[in-house]
Amino acid sequence: MKRSRVVAWRCCIALSLIVCALPSSKLVAADVQELHISTNDSVTTRTADVYFQAPVDRTVRVGDRIDTPAISTIARDGALRLRARFAPQADYDRLTTVVYEQTATGTFVVTSMTSAYAALAGGYDLDVPDLSAAAGFDAS
Repeated sequence: MKRSRVVAWRCCIALSLIVCALPSSKLVAADVQELHISTNDSVTTRTADVYFQAPVDRTVRVGDRIDTPAISTIARDGALRLRARFAPQADYDRLTTVVYEQTATGTFVVTSMTSAYAALAGGYDLDVPDLSAAAGFDAS
């Protein structure tokens, strides 16, 4: 194992970490390694993923605080369908995911949208899809 120093930035606070990774000599040409950094508060989780082959000292910046989306109801009949609407943020330019969770029942729905699709669709509207026609779907 090779040790590399990673400096992670979060809201102007630097946190220095030592990360273990495989040395390049132990990898084949197509192998990559991943460094996943995550921070969360009571509402949001922000992550940064870095892919590399050779472990080196690096600085990774986690994006600024995520703006709170506007949550609205699309439909209440059958299964509850929700929508999260929000403006793009420069720090989050690849993929956005919203998790709708009903903790009392253990039910959750995950919707994601790429920035390219959001640009075509005129912004981020992450909707719970209408699954009523899907075979075996239980709306209760």
